Amino acid sequence: MPSVKNISLGPHAQERLDELVKKAKASSASEAVRNALRFYEYVIEESLAGAEFFVKHKGEEPTKIKFIF
Repeated sequence: MPSVKNISLGPHAQERLDELVKKAKASSASEAVRNALRFYEYVIEESLAGAEFFVKHKGEEPTKIKFIF
């Protein structure tokens, strides 16, 4: 059974979450947060295992992404 957690977000963070829900076409803020947590967990686990992450824009060279955690 799912556990209910209450979190407090400032106005800017709430706006960012609302935009993320729209962009991700998530059914709810909860779905967007769950997906974000899965991604964050993946990035941390892979980084700790030695993986590197890059972003590549069309027509440009890849740029390494540095995560802070």
